[in-house]
Amino acid sequence: MVNANDLFVGVLGDGQLARMMCQEAHKLNIKTSVLTTSLKNPACLVNSDNFLVDKISLENIVAFANYCKQQSPRAVLTIESEFINPEFLQQAQIKSSIPIYPSVHHLAQIRDRKPQKEFLHRNYIPTSPSYDILSYDHLQEHLSLKPVVLKKRLFGYDGYGTVILHHYDDLDKLDSNFRAEEWIFEAYIPFKRELAISLVRNLNGDICSFPWVETHQENSKCLWVKGPLTITKEMKSLQALITKAINENEYVGFMTFEIFETKLGDLLVNEMAPRVHNSAHYSLEALYLNQFKAHLLAILNLELPEQPLVVSPFAMYNLIASREDDSPLIPINKNSLFLNWYQKEQARPGRKMGHITALASTFEEALVNLKKHAKDFNI
Repeated sequence: MVNANDLFVGVLGDGQLARMMCQEAHKLNIKTSVLTTSLKNPACLVNSDNFLVDKISLENIVAFANYCKQQSPRAVLTIESEFINPEFLQQAQIKSSIPIYPSVHHLAQIRDRKPQKEFLHRNYIPTSPSYDILSYDHLQEHLSLKPVVLKKRLFGYDGYGTVILHHYDDLDKLDSNFRAEEWIFEAYIPFKRELAISLVRNLNGDICSFPWVETHQENSKCLWVKGPLTITKEMKSLQALITKAINENEYVGFMTFEIFETKLGDLLVNEMAPRVHNSAHYSLEALYLNQFKAHLLAILNLELPEQPLVVSPFAMYNLIASREDDSPLIPINKNSLFLNWYQKEQARPGRKMGHITALASTFEEALVNLKKHAKDFNI
């Protein structure tokens, strides 16, 4: 039996993912501390123990790790995004002896899209073809043969750091300081639809698989998700490869795989995310075990089911700001949808401000309901 007083999680991050993680931790009597640069950020507004620093530096991460370790001998650190310098995390782990999950090794490997691609190849997980392009001139030569997708090796998300080049005119999209070594180069995949699958693994090797879902991006940002999908033999085969890779690499925590389904029916992994993920936000209302609780159970090495029970077919719709607003108010939810509002201090075009979820007899019915009422939120 676990002593609940020993359960302590330090969260490196203070945005909406950290916010929802803290909210779930509190339901489980898991104490949390958030590393933050502002007490007005989303996670801090729902969490009482906030470790305020002037910047995210090596010194401050080490201080935070030491603080968390002092709170409980079983304390662990986890991340909200994979963008924290892994060398800082490594030093914090050495100097405080606190476990970090996912591991520093896995975060360093997956945050950089080049070794991430190598991970997929090494574990025989199908993905889009990639190319070695050494210079701007070399890129021009390659573009004369076929379209290319450029992905920034570091700090790419929600379409940032991804450039699709169909022809020479598209080269104008590149910065004048373009450096080939900062990018990876992939074949352009004319996909039929985009899918996602999430899994979570604890230290004991228990793996819990979340439902397959379809996702839809608009302006390179996830707009909606629907599911659960009926599993095809291709999905089952890919999921087996992913599960094997996660287990053999002893990954700990939540992980999402974003997938292209081609017009021929092939499934190709586009990207991986070593954390809780936008495509699984539906789990807060549609599953008996949501992604944030599952991640917490995994990093604390508590028991996981093989798969969470699904309450109902579902859809999730992101509420994305369309204008600047220095004091956005929570919108009126007059249709009684499941609303998660992130309490961000400022709205700006393209920024995710919250999400809504609907349950129905089919996921199509749930999505129609969300599309019908999304405009009512007017942000």
